[in-house]
Amino acid sequence: MCISLIISNFAAFKTVQNVSKKCVFCNSSNVVKNGHKGGKQLYKCKKCSRQFVGGFRLDSMKIERDYVDGKQTLKQLSLKYGVCVKTIWNTLASMRHKRVVSKHKDGVVEMDAPY
Repeated sequence: MCISLIISNFAAFKTVQNVSKKCVFCNSSNVVKNGHKGGKQLYKCKKCSRQFVGGFRLDSMKIERDYVDGKQTLKQLSLKYGVCVKTIWNTLASMRHKRVVSKHKDGVVEMDAPY
């Protein structure tokens, strides 16, 4: 079972890596490789001339929405986004301390699983 999980995670990661790179600042696809730093590929945008590290960024709002509204577990989210469970956990860490304002009460809601 563990090997199948690794294979499916690798397939999801490989799918994400095959997508053409886009600038994280201006969303242009006119980017070129620009060396390495700390073992990570650097890219430079030809449109806005800014440099950024390759890879992809997780949208924390989308992950929070999938977790709360979609009622998905950490494992399901990790498979969906092609990252490990700990990365999803760390992304949701900021959500565990959000203040919820109500007409009648003000309190902190802490969640550890979909309800």
